[in-house]
Formats: sequence, C-alpha cells, structure tokens
Amino acid sequence: MTNATQKPKEQVSNLQLLIIVIASTTAFGHFVYVRLAILFAGRNDWISLIIASIIGTGIVYLHLKVAVKPNRSLIEHVLKVFGKYLGGVFSVVYLLFFTFAAAITIKVVTDFMGLIYPTTPPAVFLLFELSLVAWGVYSGVEVMARAMTILLPPMMLLGVLASLLSAKDKDFTNVYPMLHAGVSSIAFGTLAFIAMFSELVAFSVFADHASDQTKLPRQSLYLGLVLFLMFLSPATGPIMVFGEGLAKELAFPTYTEIQYIRISNIIERLDIVGILLWTIGSFFRITMFMFAAVKGMSKLLNSDRINTFTFPVLLLTAAVSLSLLGSSREDLYHFLGAYYIYIAPCVGLGLPLLTGIVYWGKKRFTGRARQQGVQGP
Repeated sequence: MTNATQKPKEQVSNLQLLIIVIASTTAFGHFVYVRLAILFAGRNDWISLIIASIIGTGIVYLHLKVAVKPNRSLIEHVLKVFGKYLGGVFSVVYLLFFTFAAAITIKVVTDFMGLIYPTTPPAVFLLFELSLVAWGVYSGVEVMARAMTILLPPMMLLGVLASLLSAKDKDFTNVYPMLHAGVSSIAFGTLAFIAMFSELVAFSVFADHASDQTKLPRQSLYLGLVLFLMFLSPATGPIMVFGEGLAKELAFPTYTEIQYIRISNIIERLDIVGILLWTIGSFFRITMFMFAAVKGMSKLLNSDRINTFTFPVLLLTAAVSLSLLGSSREDLYHFLGAYYIYIAPCVGLGLPLLTGIVYWGKKRFTGRARQQGVQGP
C-alpha cells in the first residue's frame, strides 16, 4: 500500500524543481502562448504579460501551498480531501488534462519540425518523440532535473543574444499606442498567459520529490519574475521587428525573428540553435506532463510501482496525438484560443482552489468538533 506521508526515493533540490518548471514552460510558451497573446492583444501583449505574471505567481503559489501538502502529491491530496469516489473523479480530470496537454505539445512540435523538414511524414516525428518521452518518463525526475539544469543556461543565453542582436532591427514605437484595441483584447491576451501558468499544476504531482517541499511556495514567488523576463522579449520582439499586422500572420513569430539575426559572416544561422533548444525544451515538457499522468495514475490506483503505468499512458497520449495530427495549424490555434484558454484555468486554478477551500472547511469543522469534545456537555 502507498504511504501518503512517505517521501519518494527520487529527490531533487528545490532549485532543480523550479528549473524543470522554467525550462518546460519557456520552450512551448514561445511556440504557442506568445502567438496567442499577439493574436489577441497585438502590440499591447506586453501589458497582458505583466498582468498575467502577477496573477500567475499567485496561481503557482496556490498550487504549492493549497493543492498539495508536505510529502503528499496532488492526486494524493485530492483523494484525501474529497474521498475515494469524488476524489477519483477529480483525479481522472487531472490525468486526462495532463495527457491532453502532452498531446497538444506533440502536435505543435510536429508541425514545427514539418516546416523545417517538409518531406518527412508527421508520423515519423510522432514515433521519434514518443520514443524519447518513454525513455524520459522511465528515467524519472532526477535524470530529467539534471538534464534541464544543463539545458536552461543556454536557453537563457539564446534569449539574451536574440534580444540584443535584433535590437538594431526593432522599432520600439511599434508597441504604441497603448490600449488602441480596447481593454478586452488585453484581457484575452492575459487569459492566454494565465492558461500557461495554470498548466503548472502538473508539477504539483511531483512537488513531493523536492528536498524541502515546505519552502517551495515561498521560493515560487520568484518564478513569476523569471518567466516574465524570459517572455518579455519574445512577446514584444516580433511586433517591433515586423509590425503588429505581419507578426499576427506568422506561424512562429519568435522563430521567424531569430531567422533574421546575423553575426557578421561567422554565425549566419542562429535559428538552428533556437530549433535545438526549443525542441529539447518541448520534449521535456511532454515528458513532465506524461510523468505527472503516470505518477498520478499510480497514486489513484494505490500502487508503488510508478513505471508500471508508463505504457498505458504512452498509448493514450499516442492515440490523442494521432487524432490531432489530421487537424490544421489554424484549427489547433482556434481551439486553443476559443476553448483551451478557459479549460486550463478551470483545471489548473479552479480545482486546486476548490480543494483548498474544502480542506480548510473540513479542518476547521474537525477542530471545532474536537474542541467541543474536550469541553464536554
């Protein structure tokens, strides 16, 4: 039987856990959420980013402070608070959400690789990605944390280089005037970034792998600032370089911006480095979502053998991914912009908040009952 108070054997430092969050979020966020924010808010997407970063910091704090408890993962806490049946329903919602998020990431990465290698069938990319992800899930959190610790510094360096080297091509007046399209456009752009922060509920599943889980909520307060800095240039750069109208037409605005960067005659293809880092970062994101689904399923079924559920989750993810391959990029972004930006906050913000409220209510009611029992009639 699983012991809810027993820490997992695999332990990583708190910093490594936050690195997992940053590296996994940045790569896919540059692909998808930056484009959604540009489509919604246009030149004012930087305002949406500021607002969402503040709200998102609170969301991540909620995940680590309310949605989980020390030495108890997300699914374990949900089952503890809501019981076997209702908690089981909410757990299945989480697991389906993690699987679907992984499948969407696979779809986006496959489309991106299709632009670079147009003659390669998408199924080849899918098979390659799923094979790597299966290895990553089987290897566990510790191996992934070490790999991401190596990946994140080059990713941050690339962001700084792209921002500096493209400065000569940027027209900073393109981000003005403010509020030209009204407050509603900024609100939708904010919602796109909030969906990104809401997805981080997946990392609550393995928060118990942190060496000092009690410090994670306070340390996560820096996360919003770090992600804001890593998204500021990708969110504003394409608009400054290409203008609002053209930036909205680009499939991958940040990638297109980097394609135009040249360093004399020495480095003419900085975008190749970007391709490498973004695809690897997206691979880690898929791995972490699938690991969250695998571990969540093991907790739901009260099993200590996590890797037993790798193959079933892999098959489910493959099935969803195959169903998405036939959809066009326009259909996918329509779904993300029309539905997913609401689904993600409902699951990643609504359910943890509900769990916290019920847990607080039950704890308060139990405390009063015990106090009355001590006082006697």
